[in-house]
Amino acid sequence: MTVLYIVRHGETTWNRDGRVQGHTDVPLSEVGRQQARDLGERLAQISFHAAYSSDLSRALQTAELIVGATGPRVVEWPDLRERHCGRWEGQFFAEIAERDPAGWQAWIERSPNEAPHGGENQLQLEARVHKALERIVENHPDHTVLVVSHGAAIRALLDRWLQGNTGREPVTNCAAFVVESAGSERRLIGRL
Repeated sequence: MTVLYIVRHGETTWNRDGRVQGHTDVPLSEVGRQQARDLGERLAQISFHAAYSSDLSRALQTAELIVGATGPRVVEWPDLRERHCGRWEGQFFAEIAERDPAGWQAWIERSPNEAPHGGENQLQLEARVHKALERIVENHPDHTVLVVSHGAAIRALLDRWLQGNTGREPVTNCAAFVVESAGSERRLIGRL
């Protein structure tokens, strides 16, 4: 059985300001770096066999701060990136909701085939992150693995893997979901 610690990156200034990040490479804020260090302290007793991260700096910085100098080298994996948000990237959530209420509602509801922003739709995001995690599990049977990604990517993965049995609470900065994976069986065993 593989145990995955699936973590969202720490806070960025764009998170704080309510801006869409998507594939835009926004680094951690000082608050985000502290969140990652704090989570690293909480997970210090875990012996990670491997660590993977989205190649965007906010996720990579989070992973490196969690594993510290003594943990495994963090492998960058572009398929763990956030949903590509096209023309919405860099815009404020509140402005998008006001200018494009129908598109915003489709986004909030995670309509599977719609990409009102011109980027990825929900099904494309799910397929991409699902494939990445499947490969990680295949490569690490019976290991404990850290995976650092992004809010929408993690929600899409957990909804698909756990058939929506994770609740509707948001995936906050530096939230961690602990999932056991054995073959096609997956189970959420903890949240931090």
